[in-house]
Amino acid sequence: MEDSNPPRRVLGSNKQHESLESPKTPAVGSSEESIRCPICDEAMLTLLQLNRHLDDTHGDRPSSGLEPSPKKAVALRTPQKRTIQLDLYDDNKGFGLSDNLGSETQLASPTQSKLTRSHWVHPNSSNISVCSYEGCRRVLNVKNGIVNCRKCGLLFCNEHTAFRGRFSNGPPPLKLPVYDSVNGYLARCCESCFLNKPALVEGTQANFRDVTAIYKKKRAEKIEEKQWAKLKLQRRFLKLVNLLSLNYLWHIENGKFLLLYFTENKAHSKEAIMDAEKEIVGAENWQNDQNVTHCPLCFAKFNILIRKHHCRLCGRVVTDSAFNTDDPNMTCSIQVPVGILLKKLPNLNYSPQVKENWMELTSVAADSRYSNIYSFRCCRECKNLLLHGVKSDAMINEPENDAVLSSYEEILAIKANIQSTMPRYSQLVRENKDQSNRDINKLRVRIRKYVKDFEIATNTFRLRFFKRNEESGKFTPIQSPVLVTNVYKMAIVFLQDSILEFKKLNDQFQELENARLTGQLGLPKSLLSEPDSISASPMSPLPVASPPAKPRLTKKQIREFREQLMVVNEQKFLVQKQMDDAKRQRKFDELLTLTANSDELQKHIDELEKELGEFGFA
Repeated sequence: MEDSNPPRRVLGSNKQHESLESPKTPAVGSSEESIRCPICDEAMLTLLQLNRHLDDTHGDRPSSGLEPSPKKAVALRTPQKRTIQLDLYDDNKGFGLSDNLGSETQLASPTQSKLTRSHWVHPNSSNISVCSYEGCRRVLNVKNGIVNCRKCGLLFCNEHTAFRGRFSNGPPPLKLPVYDSVNGYLARCCESCFLNKPALVEGTQANFRDVTAIYKKKRAEKIEEKQWAKLKLQRRFLKLVNLLSLNYLWHIENGKFLLLYFTENKAHSKEAIMDAEKEIVGAENWQNDQNVTHCPLCFAKFNILIRKHHCRLCGRVVTDSAFNTDDPNMTCSIQVPVGILLKKLPNLNYSPQVKENWMELTSVAADSRYSNIYSFRCCRECKNLLLHGVKSDAMINEPENDAVLSSYEEILAIKANIQSTMPRYSQLVRENKDQSNRDINKLRVRIRKYVKDFEIATNTFRLRFFKRNEESGKFTPIQSPVLVTNVYKMAIVFLQDSILEFKKLNDQFQELENARLTGQLGLPKSLLSEPDSISASPMSPLPVASPPAKPRLTKKQIREFREQLMVVNEQKFLVQKQMDDAKRQRKFDELLTLTANSDELQKHIDELEKELGEFGFA
């Protein structure tokens, strides 16, 4: 029976395939009536039919270990005849070999029958059709391919329709293909339609969340909160300065009377001053000594050695030193003389009594008789908040920095002129019109003057605010190192960028002018660049002649070439100085770039000297 020799992929043996006998129809009631495909659940009559069904329908599935080796496989039918298929609208690339399997293969492919062709562009029989891809001018024929994109309908060659996309017909009445990655049919398309798929476009977009506005809002809130805290602290400081200044002035005036030491003056006693200090801070902000066990700044526990002190500006209980670090700036609190803070904060709204006695109050010595009553305890955080921004303001307001700022404003003015003129010059060079040559020459001379002025201002700034160390050869600032160094670095960087951009635009303009001159003379560019090529070519039909004489330079051209030569020589001098500095500082990575720039400048100098000829500098 057939069941005793089960076929391949079902029960393992392949003897039934080796005997090419036709299968017998099973008897009614046999067990083969219930044979079904394990993949698609289709009913089969025999195991041979099931095996053929698995080979034909599900043959592209991955093989299992039950399949026999290819050597044992025997063809079940004679090889099919193969014919050449020349359908211009087939899914295959151009033409190819296809099996002649009868009426089933003669039908159009499922994709062609289900996607509309109403929008397809047909080849023009009268004119030559070319590929619609930008930059591809291939003629569409059988060799190159004539393929319609299933999405846009344009004609392309085989190379530019090697993409696949899933499409389905759109809404009526046109029913043009639309992207459908779920229920669409896989069809050929051009590169543009493939890259415009929604899934591909969304996949190339970065998923980001802009939190700039949120953090700007948070930062503004923090800055506003800090400003309010600083204003509150300044109001307390003004009240405290007024209290301590009046107390100090009273002791200066009445300290010589011995009777005051034996009489009780409640207004200027220590208890009265302490109560006034508590009132300035506020009873709700003045911490109770009994409730505080640790310093809020260094977290040290208070004991006999670590004493408690009240900050007169915030009312917190702090220590008088920092026990976790040796940095004096990290001291939890300090006894601050009022005169020092008056010098650092001269622009606050002090009381009239303080302003009238300003010189006396700011000149109190630390070892004076009443210096202890003219000072107060201040914690580190209050001190930093009160003096925040004082250092930068003082740097700007220092008289010695007036000269630096004046030179900086001069440099900025020249920089603004260059920045406003360079874009206009670049635009005129790109346009390269005959009527704009005069404007280009004027702008070039103007920019050259601005760059020269900027270079002179930069060198003047360096000579004025830097001094050279003879041993190391380095330049060190004479005053305000941070301010002077930053200004000089800005000027040097802008000068180098401007020179390079100006040189690039000049070279571009020179190339365009040479091309225009070539067209006016009516000779090929190769003949102008290589004048000996005419006589050197034996196949040339032109008579052998000497190269055309070089036109004589006008006075204007001589002046312009000389100015260009001066600028390039100055640029080379600056680059050479930078090379020397790089060699001394052993910055060999920068030396390579500087050497290349120097060679390029030397090449430009040689070209200018060649153009000038006898009119060059002696």
